[in-house]
Amino acid sequence: MKICGKCGAHNDNSRQFCIDCSHRLGDKLTPEEEQKMHARFQKKLDKMGHQTDPLYVSPWDKVMGVISIIGALVCAVLFVMRLMTWRGFYDVGMGLLCFGLAAIEALVPRMIWALEQIRLGFLIGNADDAKPGDFFRISRKVTIVLLVVLGVLVLVKNLMYWR
Repeated sequence: MKICGKCGAHNDNSRQFCIDCSHRLGDKLTPEEEQKMHARFQKKLDKMGHQTDPLYVSPWDKVMGVISIIGALVCAVLFVMRLMTWRGFYDVGMGLLCFGLAAIEALVPRMIWALEQIRLGFLIGNADDAKPGDFFRISRKVTIVLLVVLGVLVLVKNLMYWR
């Protein structure tokens, strides 16, 4: 395989000029270079395939998951502090629950879909063959945002309480 130095097109070894831009081609790639190039292409194809997967964990999901984990840790500390002082701690537990569910929803969508398939198994036949649709993906994102916002509101309320 030869790669055009001008346009980057991939050409057959027998070609002397680029099929796309007619630029003169250089030497063919060594087997090692060709193998590295094929590995890069395969990696890009895999990444593109994962991104079209409806259960793909996007960078947005990862950010929301990390925010949820941090919020859950802060709520856990507040929960322990409130428990030791015997003050009301139920609302802090609600924040911990919201952040925990948001983290699970954001970071482990395959588990959520597996639970949904169990629920669908009671309603339809062949629930194992069901694929998540746009409604599932959109409702998952909305649920993550609502749970994080609710958790943040609980945190703000409790942090104002400690002032």
